[in-house]
Amino acid sequence: MTAKEVEIVVDGNIKYLMARYGIPNWKIEVIYDECDNVNWGAQCERSNDYCSATITIDPARADSEKEVLELLQHELLHLVLAPFDLYRDTMTQHLVNFSSPAAKREQCIWRHAVEQTVRTLEVILKYGEDKSLS
Repeated sequence: MTAKEVEIVVDGNIKYLMARYGIPNWKIEVIYDECDNVNWGAQCERSNDYCSATITIDPARADSEKEVLELLQHELLHLVLAPFDLYRDTMTQHLVNFSSPAAKREQCIWRHAVEQTVRTLEVILKYGEDKSLS
């Protein structure tokens, strides 16, 4: 999709999704460009103290409106989990050398826990209260 096409999808859905996920107070800037990691379709940088975030969506990684919405949802769900960043920052402030083996293990575990939680939230939102799944 083109950047403009992705922007139209985002603009038409972001306020609704923010309200639905309980984060309507966040100030979010969306950028349509490549991500820091070429394997990512989107990324999110946030400032919890100011409830502000920048979401980058790579238009080249989205082939449909559905894919754009999935990328946007994923990044917005990271904002839902943002309060946990304060806990992590407090618990890791003693790490002087962030390239140490202990720091690298902590980062790997943190990333895994956050991504798995976001994926679980995506499944919950996808299936809602579909009782046919039981």
